Amino acid sequence: MCDAEERVVVFAGTTAESDLVRLHLQESGIDARMVGENLGTWAPYAAESGGAGAVKVSVPIGDAPKANDLLQQGRDE
Repeated sequence: MCDAEERVVVFAGTTAESDLVRLHLQESGIDARMVGENLGTWAPYAAESGGAGAVKVSVPIGDAPKANDLLQQGRDE
């Protein structure tokens, strides 16, 4: 399957953090996907929050502003 839609990373963290972010965004109608979750499972020490091996959450580029707003609201609460 070829996904031609351009995506952008809106979050990077541990596997657990990224999964929570992905679920939150999906519940808000955004097609959020995790990138690199296998690394976080096989080598969790390499997927430290925000590090080079962090598990990332990507969204379609058109949904990035909405996703960033939702994530900012979560930080402000």
